[in-house]
Amino acid sequence: MHNTTFLTGARTVTFGGQEAQRCPQELLQRYEELISEQRLTRTEHLRFQRLLGAGGQGTVFLTDRRGSD
Repeated sequence: MHNTTFLTGARTVTFGGQEAQRCPQELLQRYEELISEQRLTRTEHLRFQRLLGAGGQGTVFLTDRRGSD
């Protein structure tokens, strides 16, 4: 059985052991705009590097995935 412990009043600590600070207001405002739109559009571009294989189910390419981050 798994248990979850909630520590009220405890601060978030970063990987480096420092107390986490609130994000900048501009970042928070942009995040809230994205949430209120309830959709996220993203464009990805794949650049084919080389053919890895082909068969009865299809063709597989090694690709670079750009633009998704």
